[in-house]
Amino acid sequence: MLKHLPVQTGNAMGRLDGLQGLRFVAAMLVVVMHSTESVHGRGGDVAGWSIGSFGVDIFFVISGFVMALTAPLAAGAWRSRVAAAVEFMRRRILRVVPLYWAYTLLKLILVLAIPAAALRTRPELGHIVTSFLFLPGMDPTGVIMPFMPVGWTLNYEMFFYAVFAIAIALAAPRIIFCMAAFAALIALANLFPGTTALRFYGNAFVFEFVWGMLLAYLWWRGLRLPAWAAVGAVAVGAYLVLVHGLPAGSVRFLTWGACAALIVYGVVSLESSLHAFRFLPQLRFLGDSSYSLYLSHTFVVPITVAVLVRYLSGPAAVVAMMVLATFVGSLSYVFLEKPVTNFLKHRFSGKKQAPATVV
Repeated sequence: MLKHLPVQTGNAMGRLDGLQGLRFVAAMLVVVMHSTESVHGRGGDVAGWSIGSFGVDIFFVISGFVMALTAPLAAGAWRSRVAAAVEFMRRRILRVVPLYWAYTLLKLILVLAIPAAALRTRPELGHIVTSFLFLPGMDPTGVIMPFMPVGWTLNYEMFFYAVFAIAIALAAPRIIFCMAAFAALIALANLFPGTTALRFYGNAFVFEFVWGMLLAYLWWRGLRLPAWAAVGAVAVGAYLVLVHGLPAGSVRFLTWGACAALIVYGVVSLESSLHAFRFLPQLRFLGDSSYSLYLSHTFVVPITVAVLVRYLSGPAAVVAMMVLATFVGSLSYVFLEKPVTNFLKHRFSGKKQAPATVV
């Protein structure tokens, strides 16, 4: 059985700056995908780059890694384990929910105020409710997609957090428990394919979180790739998907997920080399603002594409949207996400978190 291990942090500040920078890269891949698709849809001379969705795979592996890295150690009586699980969920909810709700509400207001601008969105009460609750639901076109489409990834995130919290409460080995839960849901989805929730959650895609947890276990054991191997891992993972065009396939966690795991572990293995990086503060900031970037770009791209393709070439329009999305995401982080999150953390402050464990 895997043993509980003490916390190890990436540096004296307890941050893994390379991982934060990688969050920004992952978010930007998604921005590029949506930008190219929008420009192409407007007749611009650029093809839609669907491979940018690889950013989501990177996000999921990072999420599994970070949850295993920061989750509280729950031992002893049932009550203390449940309290630890509740505290874990409280922290994740305060981190994820407020900004997502804010942007979902903004979209709802815009759709109600300017219905002609919403080409494929129709506000239906049931769909809106499931979207706010992070539950999979059918949109008006019959697709399992939340009111704010990029929120589908957050539905998986919240599901992973819930499974992880149950493992904490049960004092179960986290990696094994999550793998068993995911496998059980996949089996149920095959038995009951007509059930919306099972169709969504019963996807092997969720095993990408396990990749991250496994990497965290290696990290706790003090296993790091030497610099040359770490650089090679990042290069191979990026090349196979972004350059070679490795297809995601029917079992995505074994293709794109494995490549994302190579990149994540290569980056965290290079952490000590980042201390001398001249632009480390800027890298930290971009990583911190990546969640705002991920959500806010879904407004920036549709609003700016019509103007940009009129005056710029396709590639230039994509670059302009990347810059604008980064700027708006930074403003969102500084003036919305950060103050709201800090206020809520102070307002609903919980007990001090116990030491973490991987398994």
